[in-house]
Amino acid sequence: MSSVKPNLLIVASYLWIGGAETIISILCKTINRNRFNVAVCCLLDLGEVGLSLREEGYDVFSLPLKGYKKTKYFTFKQLNRIIKERNIDIVHSHTTQSLIDTSICRLINPKIRVVHTFHYGNYPFYTKKYLFLEKFFSKIPDRLVSVGEGQKKKIRDTFRMKENNLVVINNGVKRVTRLSPANSATCRFSEYLLSGKIVIGSVSTLIEQKGITFLIDVMHFLINRNIPVICLIAGNGPMELELRQKVNSLGLQKDVIFLGWVKNAVEDIMPYISIFVQTSLWEAMSVVVLEAMMASKPVVVTRVGENGHIINDGYNGCIVEPRDTKGMAMAIEKLALDSLLRERLGYNARKSVEKKYDLDVMVDSYEKLYEEILARPSCFSKVDM
Repeated sequence: MSSVKPNLLIVASYLWIGGAETIISILCKTINRNRFNVAVCCLLDLGEVGLSLREEGYDVFSLPLKGYKKTKYFTFKQLNRIIKERNIDIVHSHTTQSLIDTSICRLINPKIRVVHTFHYGNYPFYTKKYLFLEKFFSKIPDRLVSVGEGQKKKIRDTFRMKENNLVVINNGVKRVTRLSPANSATCRFSEYLLSGKIVIGSVSTLIEQKGITFLIDVMHFLINRNIPVICLIAGNGPMELELRQKVNSLGLQKDVIFLGWVKNAVEDIMPYISIFVQTSLWEAMSVVVLEAMMASKPVVVTRVGENGHIINDGYNGCIVEPRDTKGMAMAIEKLALDSLLRERLGYNARKSVEKKYDLDVMVDSYEKLYEEILARPSCFSKVDM
């Protein structure tokens, strides 16, 4: 490989709120600038995470380029222009559209290298259109990455891939000191800490996948049993109005609090949470679960995605089946009434994440993968388009 630093372009459709966006943000911030020049391109929209990265001074931009109309189609033409103008050596895609566009660019410019990371967690239950597109275009990148062993098996079975076509790089999160609530009595979340109730917390986009409607049912079950809990839900999304209406219909307005989107949720909310809950119907590898565990929080999660690989039930968290309202409620009740159990599971949760899901390990794995791919000769011939 040349002594000149390679130019890396990370590509996604957008950078709204979610686990994939968090991983892209981490890579943008932490990839070694002595080894790579890094830029991030959003094909459709920057989103909250993209805007935040740009405000912090990172090289993040969205299409269209000057002289192009904003469109959902043929974005590969603009992406290809960027690759040429910036002398990009390697492109790392993270969404289906970015996989398609970067793959087409690879066919046009065979010298570039392409890595794609799968973040979707519900294979084979995906639209036929996207399954077809992913299967077809996943043959073009130099390397495909899954974020966990469970996801890898689902992808291989769905697309009938060979073993060596897909590698695992676990999602990782940064190590943090034990989080403590802010001292100020005027802090936005202090009233919930001072309420004397056990604070249940959830951080997610308000979409069907996250199963928040089941969390509301769990709270209704617990309140009817006179368990002293309050639930904070951080996030926004298309189901917010529907979920608020359900809370109102059940008379839980004082028990289930919607906080909206919180920019630094881990730092701002986790200190006030006694039990972190995730009610997802499917996931790949949930970053926010890892963040909660790293913050020494006992977690109650559904058996989806990589949760079954991360959580040892009763040791570093509790795991129940998706939609099992009663099972989740009983797990939360047990934790709510036993502070020593919460402390033990929280301690074990942190140790588990530190051992296997460290941010530096993830970033170093990607850097080594980039360098390995760049050292190989290209296997593609130029295609005129």
